Amino acid sequence: MPQFSERKKLVLTFLVINCGMYQFNEKKALKYIKQNFGRSISRRTYYNYKKSMYENYEKSSLDNYPKHNLGMSTYNDLSRSSKGIISMALFTEKITIIKKGLKMGIKLTKYDKPMTVLSEYQNDFDDQTKTLLDKSRKLLERLHSRKD
Repeated sequence: MPQFSERKKLVLTFLVINCGMYQFNEKKALKYIKQNFGRSISRRTYYNYKKSMYENYEKSSLDNYPKHNLGMSTYNDLSRSSKGIISMALFTEKITIIKKGLKMGIKLTKYDKPMTVLSEYQNDFDDQTKTLLDKSRKLLERLHSRKD
């Protein structure tokens, strides 16, 4: 992994958690990180942070797990879980990261900006809107022609 300062590592971990919560694929996640981190990162770095994030969650879950269930792997449970459960697990990890950031004097919530509409979605939306407006215009023209 590239050598980042502790501050940048924390911000990057926070962004990777957001990518998991938003259920981004690799391409969208790397684009989101580049937009919010200020520079691009490699696939390897992204996957290393993602793996580390799940390992941290597994460790904290096992620390809080009842002693009689210690042989179970939370990571394996998560890998077979629904996307909603994974998002909730990531949310608890996000809270942990935010608290760690506050102790270091970093407000990570400023990186928790609403998603900007990616261009392919905007183009899709624009095309759908244009189609809907065209159909509405034609329908209105037919209705007006029937009245006359």
